[in-house]
Amino acid sequence: MQNKKSGIICNNCKSTNTFTLGQLPNVSEFAGKKIQPAIIGGLLVQCSSCNIKFRHSELEQADLNDLYDGGISEWTVAENRNDWKLLLKFIQTRYSNQKKEISILDIGCNRGEVLAKIDSKHKRYGLEINSTAAAYARKKTDLTIWTDYDKIPAKLKFDLIYSTDVIEHLSSPNAFLEPLLELLNDDGVLVVSTGDADNALSKIFGAKWWYYYFPEHVAFISKRWAQLFANSNNLDIINSSTFYYHDLPVFKRFKLLVMSFIFSLIDSSLHKRILGFINKNDTSLRFQIGKGVSKDHVFIVFQKK
Repeated sequence: MQNKKSGIICNNCKSTNTFTLGQLPNVSEFAGKKIQPAIIGGLLVQCSSCNIKFRHSELEQADLNDLYDGGISEWTVAENRNDWKLLLKFIQTRYSNQKKEISILDIGCNRGEVLAKIDSKHKRYGLEINSTAAAYARKKTDLTIWTDYDKIPAKLKFDLIYSTDVIEHLSSPNAFLEPLLELLNDDGVLVVSTGDADNALSKIFGAKWWYYYFPEHVAFISKRWAQLFANSNNLDIINSSTFYYHDLPVFKRFKLLVMSFIFSLIDSSLHKRILGFINKNDTSLRFQIGKGVSKDHVFIVFQKK
């Protein structure tokens, strides 16, 4: 099924200039919660017109939204995430000498972890469609957290809008970001951080690459997509870099790389059994092929021209 012309309509740009990269696995979890019956994985598809990869499945965006609002995620949120470090460093560097009050909006703020880390001298707001997580964020930060885009006051503008590990959850990255540009001040910036669809290991492992595994991940961008998006929306890209999601020792990265190649040759239905044999305390459903091995995330900053 590798690299076959598909004619499937791209969720992002509606082009039919697409081809399949492989079959995605059926998964019994969604956004960190166990779920039954298993979600059908569908196909991993690449669009040659807008340079995104996307999940082609039976789930519509409305179905995904319903699943997101089914209670708070069971994920343990790591405090040492490098995307958060990059974002906080960017904010500090860009606005350290600013005398005026800076207005910041977190899109997909979850439980308010990042908002709580931003200097309180800035005006901070959040948007989170999961009502349970939004309530948690309000309690944690004592800030305004909206649960719907339409609830953001029409006259309110922001100096910085950021979205970390959110864009991959939306079927059309362009349709997600373009309305946000309308909320920016004239010199405002839009920050996006997510998995890098052009990562070398994603090309080697194809549909088996770890970031494609999660059924809630439905669209995958890259620097190539970002340049096209910037060109079509009169934007400059003032920062574009790849990074390791977590800091790990070199030996551990090498070990994970070796294991990734081994597990890529093994049927995914056997992963849980093998992981349990290696470590009886490991309850993972599947080894995450390629995770933690390379700079597999991208940090992009758009600015209005």
